[in-house]
Amino acid sequence: ASNDLQLAGLMISHRGGCCWCPGGADVNILDKTLMVLCRHLEGELQCLTDLAQLLDDEAGALRQMALTELEDYARRKEVLLNEQRTLARERHQLLSEFSPDSIPIPITEVIAMSPDPVAEDLGRLREELLQLADTIKEQNLRNQTFAQTGHGLVTGLFRIIGLGRFKQKSTYSANGRISNQLLAHSSFRSTP
Repeated sequence: ASNDLQLAGLMISHRGGCCWCPGGADVNILDKTLMVLCRHLEGELQCLTDLAQLLDDEAGALRQMALTELEDYARRKEVLLNEQRTLARERHQLLSEFSPDSIPIPITEVIAMSPDPVAEDLGRLREELLQLADTIKEQNLRNQTFAQTGHGLVTGLFRIIGLGRFKQKSTYSANGRISNQLLAHSSFRSTP
């Protein structure tokens, strides 16, 4: 295609996502591993994007105190968090493939050893992932604050409602009649 350029064993394409992929039959293991890493990071980016959207939706449900929606968001959030944990372990494994002793190296080192178009893609993905992770931390903290505030409001409301109640165990006495203590404190009862 006219937007593609063959360069140093890499196909440079500007159609979205990682803008390169190994080209030709002379693809080496490093090129393949870089391609897998790039696609993996795109998968992580999508997972975190989904999580950020879910946290936004959860914030709206918290403001509305929509308990049914909150239960659904909690289940979906757990699924996304488990997926992200799995992706993080896989990324850790992928980064170990760039090291001769199989110890994971920082992605910045992978970027430094990569050809320019690959380095640009990996750098862009790294920055997007870092920004999204910061956003998610802020969203989660905000939602936690909303939840604690909402819990505090409900607890306070129950305390206020409880202040108007009498300190007796039941409205009715053992014989089934209205308790004399209740009648004595009732506002409708006239005092002599």
